[in-house]
Amino acid sequence: MCDHLRTAIAPYTTYTTLPGRFFRFFFVYIHRASQRLDALYTKWRNGTLRPTRPTRPTRPTRPTRPARPRTTPSRPPEFRLPQGKLWLLKRVPNTAGSYDALRVMMQDPEFLQFLREVPRAIRMLRPFSLAIGFEWPGDAEKPRRIRKPRPKPPKPEKPRWGKYTPRQLRNYSPGKIPDTIRRPAGTQKRPPR
Repeated sequence: MCDHLRTAIAPYTTYTTLPGRFFRFFFVYIHRASQRLDALYTKWRNGTLRPTRPTRPTRPTRPTRPARPRTTPSRPPEFRLPQGKLWLLKRVPNTAGSYDALRVMMQDPEFLQFLREVPRAIRMLRPFSLAIGFEWPGDAEKPRRIRKPRPKPPKPEKPRWGKYTPRQLRNYSPGKIPDTIRRPAGTQKRPPR
């Protein structure tokens, strides 16, 4: 499957634009992941793979010294893989054969046993399965997480004085004061022109 993905993506790595740089990054990512997966599979088949440790219950720990600040800031990664389904198939249509290759791998009983015994392998294959739209057998059973709606921001309070501020009211001449505002005694509304 990884070889098919690399073959399909290879023509896109020659572009000098941003998509070309991303596909170069993804090409290297696929290569490294396939090497790690092959090493895991070989160790598992030879019986030299160390078993994963069971998780221990958390216990209170002693307070530790605060960590020293880093002298050099860490460099953020240049690219991150998209998390949506079928993102690679939408951009590179000739990667559809990878879906069939992964489906054939999932029908092999030895490979299925490898995935059951080595959960790291599933974590390594999951980004590729999302990219080509492959659904794992247990994915449909997981309930979707429902997000709580965000609270609405409070409405701003209306000023006590209405449409005009006290300063604006002082600057108006008595003839221009709107009818909604009380006029001083002795002033009358100007007749319309």
